[in-house]
Amino acid sequence: MNTSELLLTLQKQRIWSLFRVLSVCLGFALVYPSLPALGAPVEQLANPGLEAPYLTVSDTNLYGVISGSFPNGWSDNSRYIGRHTDNVYAQETN
Repeated sequence: MNTSELLLTLQKQRIWSLFRVLSVCLGFALVYPSLPALGAPVEQLANPGLEAPYLTVSDTNLYGVISGSFPNGWSDNSRYIGRHTDNVYAQETN
């Protein structure tokens, strides 16, 4: 087998490998068409619009104080950063 025949054989193998990969991808897409596209946004917040009801909060620990009210589904973690904080939460009314 000379060099040109060897190169042709390697090229054919690469083409068949690519064809197999594309066939598997296409088969997966046809079997699972309802899966969301990669990178599609996923809502991670319980109440992203900051809608009512608002819950009254009042708590103190070694790292700070929280008071006021914030939306249902939200929580405060500012008092665990190692520095003293004083946070007052309020519903925006405009």
